[in-house]
Amino acid sequence: MASLDPPCSKFLSPAELAHLENQLRLEFGPSVVSPERAAELKEILALADQDIERLKMMCVKKISSRATRGSQTSDLPSPIITYLPAMAISSVCSRWRIFALSSPNLWANLSVEVCPAAPDQVTTLVGFSDTVARYLERSGDWPLRLALNSGYYSLTNHMNLSELYFPLLAELDINTSERDEMSSVLDCFEHAPRLCALATTKVPTSKAPYHQLRHLKLWYIDYSYSKLAEILHRCTSVESLELEGYKQWKHEDGAHYLSRNITSLTIGDLQDFSGSILKTVFLSFDLPSLNVIVLEGQQGTSAYWPMETFIPFISRSSCMITTFTLRKISVYDSDLIVALQVMPSLLNLQIVDYEWCHQDVPITSKLISSLIQDASTSISLVPKLHTLRLVSQNKYSGSFDDSAFVSMVELRWFRPGSDHSVAMSRMGRGCLRSVVLKLDWREVDAEVYKPLRILEKEGLRVVVAGINGIQV
Repeated sequence: MASLDPPCSKFLSPAELAHLENQLRLEFGPSVVSPERAAELKEILALADQDIERLKMMCVKKISSRATRGSQTSDLPSPIITYLPAMAISSVCSRWRIFALSSPNLWANLSVEVCPAAPDQVTTLVGFSDTVARYLERSGDWPLRLALNSGYYSLTNHMNLSELYFPLLAELDINTSERDEMSSVLDCFEHAPRLCALATTKVPTSKAPYHQLRHLKLWYIDYSYSKLAEILHRCTSVESLELEGYKQWKHEDGAHYLSRNITSLTIGDLQDFSGSILKTVFLSFDLPSLNVIVLEGQQGTSAYWPMETFIPFISRSSCMITTFTLRKISVYDSDLIVALQVMPSLLNLQIVDYEWCHQDVPITSKLISSLIQDASTSISLVPKLHTLRLVSQNKYSGSFDDSAFVSMVELRWFRPGSDHSVAMSRMGRGCLRSVVLKLDWREVDAEVYKPLRILEKEGLRVVVAGINGIQV
């Protein structure tokens, strides 16, 4: 990979520049950039360079005026040089303080965290409620995103949030001590008429406006079906449900929860080697409005794919899935193909495999062949696909068929406005608009993928990369 050239490099120290280049090598390897794309990037960087240069000169001018005010630099005794860095920092901090006070949208995106190293270090939250009050004041008319992480502190005993009013609070992320009574903490947010998103570990009975919530995230708790169903009965308007960090889940025979509001289901950070969590979710819920499914295993592990319960879940819910994402989920290519067959309305597909599995690998030549769309028949796998992203980290994927992948992309791309595009649209076929292929375990032959560069010029977004960098 070529080294970074000005204008970017002149704003970085040699150590920072070396670190950045090293990170880019680790991520992409040696990259090959077309002359056309390089010219575009240089033009963009030149414009950015002008803005950065103006900002730098404004800062330098401000710092210089503060440092020399009231005396000439030449008249300063030499020891004053020792204090100039501190004066410069003070000036910059003052400048940013003025900027922050005049930019309420900046405050609206900040979070408050209090995380002592040990429970016996501090026993009170002196001034913490005042800090939260300041955030509410400075955020002006902007919707507020508030994250409270008390660590070992007890918000219940040492903080009176109930005296605060949250008229613009839209998103609340709260992680409290195990000693806290979560119902009392959430009672403090009774007066939050715009609250629509909540991330927490518990949703007990409280005065919080649960009926307003459209987004709910629960993490790191061992819930049974009945407990989660009880929570959803309180949060009747939830459209997006996210469950994270679950280790086990108790299934109750014959239990089914029906929600006509949930359109997005995300289950992340799974530590599920047996598939019990996903199996229980697919057995226990009917979600007829579901459009988005995102499933992700924990980093360094994999989660098992419960094929025997997923198909009945989709059939029973009669939902139209448009976005399907699997990250670090242990699934055979044949099982993935069967799963895709029951999602004909799919528009966005993302598969990220993992490097620790030797057998159940999803991204294979068999999967690519199944995605090849035959124009002579109306029967095909995910015919409406718009975006495809495949990231393979597994060297056991076998001989990945690059030519088949190119053919698949060519057959799913229609030039906008062409007669072929109109005909395919009438048949219910979708045009592939974006495709990303990343093979982290081998090199990519740029010559094989040369046809995709032509499609890129016609409007298709294409990225193909291997350990030898980005080739398309």
